[in-house]
Amino acid sequence: MQRRRRNDLHKLDVYRCALSLYRKVSRIVAQFPRGEADLRDQMKRAARSVPFNIGEGVGKRGNARAAAYQIALGEDKELIVALDCVEIDGLASLDDIIDAQDLADRIAAMLTKLIAATQASAASVNRQPGPWAVTVTVTVAVTAGSKKHQPPRALPHFASQQPGGVDPLSRSQEMA
Repeated sequence: MQRRRRNDLHKLDVYRCALSLYRKVSRIVAQFPRGEADLRDQMKRAARSVPFNIGEGVGKRGNARAAAYQIALGEDKELIVALDCVEIDGLASLDDIIDAQDLADRIAAMLTKLIAATQASAASVNRQPGPWAVTVTVTVAVTAGSKKHQPPRALPHFASQQPGGVDPLSRSQEMA
């Protein structure tokens, strides 16, 4: 009995489908005649890139995660086009091509939803104020008998809210 390693990535349907697509594409390109090395290499690279980028995206957050999923989606779409070319050139059976394209379409749908959900999640996180955000209310007192009214000075609004009294913007500029 063969034992397989499983991790959280293997629980994702989109990842398992991407691995299945890679297997299907590998079988298809193995049948190509000698003069089709460029197409064979291109299709194997694209098919391999889909699960790689899904795995990379799982390990990231926010917009970086969405970007990895978008790359996987682009590679998946490239495979759909390549399979159309394989059909036109008569390099594989129509059943094998349709099976692979159906799976690629399913992966594209899942990735599209993942990208939208990731972008929506990142946008909601970006809209929420950070731990140092503060609302400042300024009260201006005008003294009776004063002939001049001066506008209030700008208040440093971050320093008092950050632990240690440090302005997070200054700290990020120092680290850069």
